[in-house]
This record gives sequence, structure tokens and C-alpha cells, in this order.
Amino acid sequence: MTKTLTLLIGIFLMSTTEVALKLINSPQINSFQLTFYRFIIGGLFLFTLANKTDFKKILLKRHFMLLSGLSIIFIILSMSFYQIAIQQYLASIVAIIFSLNPIFSFLFDYVLFHKTISRKLGISLAVAVLGMMIIIWSNHYFIFSGLIFATLSSILFGLYSTLSKEYIYKNHSDSITVTSQVFLLGSLYLWILHEIVIIISYHSQNFAVNFWGQSLLLNITSHSLLAILYAGIIVTAGGFTVYSIATHKYPSVSHIIFFLKPAIAPIFATILLNEKITENALIGMIIIVIGTGISLIRDPHKTIRD
Repeated sequence: MTKTLTLLIGIFLMSTTEVALKLINSPQINSFQLTFYRFIIGGLFLFTLANKTDFKKILLKRHFMLLSGLSIIFIILSMSFYQIAIQQYLASIVAIIFSLNPIFSFLFDYVLFHKTISRKLGISLAVAVLGMMIIIWSNHYFIFSGLIFATLSSILFGLYSTLSKEYIYKNHSDSITVTSQVFLLGSLYLWILHEIVIIISYHSQNFAVNFWGQSLLLNITSHSLLAILYAGIIVTAGGFTVYSIATHKYPSVSHIIFFLKPAIAPIFATILLNEKITENALIGMIIIVIGTGISLIRDPHKTIRD
């Protein structure tokens, strides 16, 4: 029951992420502000739930370096690319591309730690990816830069998932504490990078300066305050923590959080953003559900416990 509830919560939160961020998008909140505030708020919220004794590991040089690496991969790179993709492309398509991250995570598991996957899981991944590709190609609205940024974000998050899972396992840490540490360090590095870019060239037309150099001062309105709190606590802190717990405790099935996302996110995008679901996209969504279902078929010769 615990496993099922964890997965259901993770599926819901991850499937509503792009829609929530798209709805938050407004003249009062730019992409850099949204990335910065949602992770610092999420990190502070998780700190209240974190193991304070274990949190002190961040002061040790070895742990500080490892956690810094995780925060740079996840927040500085992956989430920045992700936010740019959300601004440039359809929320439903970005959700699908980002959902490919378990594939990259399995590849990094194999390359870095020599882990293998079962034939059943391999078939499940192949079928689900086929469904995702059908949805992507059924949409005739392409923005190349959006596709690139979404793909880079997915690859980097796959790397983060692999490395953070190993860190939690080898250091006997818990997911909430590590996620909070990563969020807070990542927010700190975002702020530092922002200040460096401002100093280097405030008037530059360089892409990096245009993104990283955006103001951190938030024009607070009732709408923006509620939006930032929702993005920071519910979507960011809640979604990524649940996924981290799932990858650590239920590694054989945690991928379904993202693999069902492309079948569910377009529904939310249709209801809340008026994005259309084509017939081909519907076929792709059904194939994704079938592929995910294959990975959940129990081996009659084994007993699986939550």
C-alpha cells in the first residue's frame, strides 16, 4: 500500500508540473526568478522535515563537494534548461521529453555502476518510448531550441537521479535531507552565478547573460506569492522528494512516475491550457500505458513485497 500511494502521489505531482509552471508564467515572474525562488522555498520547507544531524554532513568537505556537484547538475543545468524549454515550447511536449529521463538514468547506471536491467523492463521501456515518440511526432508545432533544451534537461536529470541514488545509498542518508541540501546549495549557486553575470556584462546580448542576468527582485502580488509558494512547496519539494524516495526504496518500479507522465500530463494541459490531444497522440498515450503495465507484471516465481 505504501508503495502504491508513493507512486500515485509522484505520478500526480510530476504530471502537473509543466502545466503549473506554464500557468505561473506572467510578466511579474521571469524564468530565472521562478527557478531560484521555487528551489530555495522548496529547500527551506524540506529543511523543516530533514534529519538535522544528517544535515550537518554538508559541512564536511567530501559531502559538500558531492552535494555541490549534484546541485549544479540538477538545478544550475537541468532545471534551468527545463524552465527555458517550458517558456519556448508546449508544456505537454516538454513533459514527454523530460519523461525520458529514466532511460538516461538506466544508461548512466550501466555505464557508471555496471548495473543491468531485466528483459521485461527493457521491453517496457522500449514500448513506452515508442508511445512517447508517437505523441511528439504527432504534433506539427516544432521549436528546435525548445526540443534541445528539453532533451538536455532530461539527460542531466537522468544523471542526477543515478548519482543521488548512489549517494543516498552509500552514505545512509534519507531522501528528504539530501533533496533539501541539493535545493539549498543549488539556490546559493544560482545567486552567485547571477551576481557574476551581472558584474561581467549587464548590457550584453549574450544568451547566457539574458537568462542568468535577469533580476532576482520579485514583484510580489497576491497571485505571484501563491504561485511561487505552490511551485516551491507542492510541485518542487513534494514532487522531487517523492520521486527520490521512490527511486531509493522501489527502484524496480519508480520509473513509472515519469513513464505515465506523458499519458497524464496532456490531459491536464488540455483541461487547463487548452492544448489539443490529437488522435495519434491518444494512440501514443495508450501505448505508454501498455508499456508501463508490462513493467508491473509480477513474476509468478517471485514474491514481491512493498
